[in-house]
Amino acid sequence: MPDPRPVRRARAAAHRVEVQSQKVGDEVLRQMREDLEVARRQTIERLTYATKTWDVRQAQGVLAEVERQMRYWEQQSVTNLSKAMATAHALGEDMVFSSLAAGGGLEMSVRPYISTEVLRVSQETLPDLITNVSDETIAKVGRILRQGVLAQKSGFQMMQEIGRVTPNIHGTSGPFGGALLRGETIARTEIGRILNTSGFNTLHALSQSDPRFGKQWSTVIDMRTRPWHITANGQVKPVGQPFIVHGQPMMFPHDPAGGGANTINCRCTLVPVHKSWGAFGGGW
Repeated sequence: MPDPRPVRRARAAAHRVEVQSQKVGDEVLRQMREDLEVARRQTIERLTYATKTWDVRQAQGVLAEVERQMRYWEQQSVTNLSKAMATAHALGEDMVFSSLAAGGGLEMSVRPYISTEVLRVSQETLPDLITNVSDETIAKVGRILRQGVLAQKSGFQMMQEIGRVTPNIHGTSGPFGGALLRGETIARTEIGRILNTSGFNTLHALSQSDPRFGKQWSTVIDMRTRPWHITANGQVKPVGQPFIVHGQPMMFPHDPAGGGANTINCRCTLVPVHKSWGAFGGGW
């Protein structure tokens, strides 16, 4: 009878590394949150100097302050997230080797070279993703200000609509709360994508000299998990063949080929396995 313990140990090791990547993401989000709170406070402070009757000039001044603050947030977010993705890339390689070591029975004295090209390209796309969040936030504030001018609302009313309805951006109300949610989605998704892409590339390189390597889809199962990812949990494939998840072929969790429904905020993990550990099923 096959011994399930090597696979269980490998899955546990892979998830420990995935938790490390989540902590990396948590730090990025903490910095995003702090910088967005500064932007919100500065905007509210600028509104306190407005006269009771709004005009176009005052609205333009507030909007200029919002744009200045959001461009700073944009720059800081790109820098911090780029560093986090580089860490996630290294963790992806470690995830494979720590999982295989936990499974046991394998000797791998040399680590294959893993290209950082995917990391570089992903980092280069970050400015566009973050800029879209900034632009959307600025546009939302601009609409509120223009409507305030037309309706002759007070600066206090503008404060309520732009940011004071929620005392801080930890809530989801207002333009800045929306920016935080968008930023969190980008950070979680991109860090997870790099982690699993790096893990897959490492495993693929190993399989070139040993075709007995395979991969297993491992799902974090709780109330937030997609039902089709629960179904995919435990699916095993040869390294070069895709998982089928929600009808989509995916080489690894977070594979862009799976589309947004399979990848946005996904917490699934690629687990390396080896045929010497026993029978797996799932077509492998």
